[in-house]
Amino acid sequence: MSRRRQNWTDAEDDLLRHLSASGSRPREIGERIGRSESAVRNRMKMLRISRRGGHVRKYANWSEEELAALRELHEEAMVLTEVAERLGRARTGVTSKVRELELWRTNPPADADIPVEAGDPGPKRPVRAFGEIERRRIRQFLARGDTLADIARQMRCEIADIKRVKRSAKGLPHKPG
Repeated sequence: MSRRRQNWTDAEDDLLRHLSASGSRPREIGERIGRSESAVRNRMKMLRISRRGGHVRKYANWSEEELAALRELHEEAMVLTEVAERLGRARTGVTSKVRELELWRTNPPADADIPVEAGDPGPKRPVRAFGEIERRRIRQFLARGDTLADIARQMRCEIADIKRVKRSAKGLPHKPG
């Protein structure tokens, strides 16, 4: 008998959670439960079960401990993808929280020359020229959703350089500094 379009039972959901937590692949789970691999994947998404095992904590409130850890890891100039892995959060959620807390403004690249006087913009720096491979890598980071500060840190340049590549990727003209 085909299981097509039959509702999932609580027992099947429990077995799905147990098997995914033990490291079974969706195909193996499907064979065991009597469902297709795509049905198992869809149900895992609906129940927010990670394919690596465990529960994906989407939309969960941030605790004070997590916020403190986020601030600490961000001060260490850690890439947001790594911060998300350490906190067990989705990268997009960490990125949103960093923006909400305005941490990205407080963490300039390590080699950035910060003027002594607040009103002094300092001398103009030369525009960083990127090769095609570097521009392609920056566009990949942008497509992945990394923040401009993270990309600048990874590429060892300034945010203005990344903005320039972002504008050219959208086909917009270069904005003079």
